[in-house]
Amino acid sequence: MSSEPIEDLHFAPIFRGDTLSLALSRHQHYLFSWLGLKPGMHVLHVGCGHGTPAIELANFAKVFVVGTDDDPVKIQSAKRNATRTQISDRVSFIEVGIKNLGDTFSLQSFDAIFAIESLKVSPSFNSVYASLGCLLKPGGTLAMYEWCWTSNFDQANVEHRRLVEMLEVETFIGRRAPNERTVDCAIEAIRHADLQLLHHEDLASRRVALPWYSCLEGALSNHGTGPRIILGSLANTSDLSNSGAAVICEAGRVNLFTPMAFFVAKRTI
Repeated sequence: MSSEPIEDLHFAPIFRGDTLSLALSRHQHYLFSWLGLKPGMHVLHVGCGHGTPAIELANFAKVFVVGTDDDPVKIQSAKRNATRTQISDRVSFIEVGIKNLGDTFSLQSFDAIFAIESLKVSPSFNSVYASLGCLLKPGGTLAMYEWCWTSNFDQANVEHRRLVEMLEVETFIGRRAPNERTVDCAIEAIRHADLQLLHHEDLASRRVALPWYSCLEGALSNHGTGPRIILGSLANTSDLSNSGAAVICEAGRVNLFTPMAFFVAKRTI
């Protein structure tokens, strides 16, 4: 897998010969394919980063996309990217955190909402899914890739508990009780928000050529595991330290953690 600058880094299934940008784009388009979009629909991207997926979706599906992020630097970068790609008439970017989405948008504003690994910082699945569900129009679709502990997690295993605590601390996603970041907990929260679960799967469990964390391993092999920001192809992510990357890789190797638990839900009322 070649090294290249990536602004909006997330994880993705990686096949031999993939560039990182190709793997990420394919992963995004898989999510897009579940949104049930038609030209002219209105979509919310929560945690839009530098705007790459929002711009891609607006071009791909001919829809209007609003991206939100609480990082002003990323929002300004997203606006510049939209201007550069001449799509500012169909994408917009707003500086707002996940907790304040309900104060920013009216109820039932969007035909679809998606998030790519950005909801991991929310206090709980229950709170964020309830908030997002209220923003969906009846019949609207919610799709997200989530950070979750896998079914291999054993609360009685001391090493598992150590990795869980280290990952939450080193990646700054905030602490939850371990059972509140599982796939089953996410499914329960979706249903509790009066959403209909359409599909769920762990894409990290698919048979692919390279582990999903191989991009981090490549960066770490060159730069160690200290508290610096990862360089090379990950230089622009700016929010993942080498120590955070190291514990993600460790949890991934023992199949304790997945960053691509995929959920699709629909608002029926």
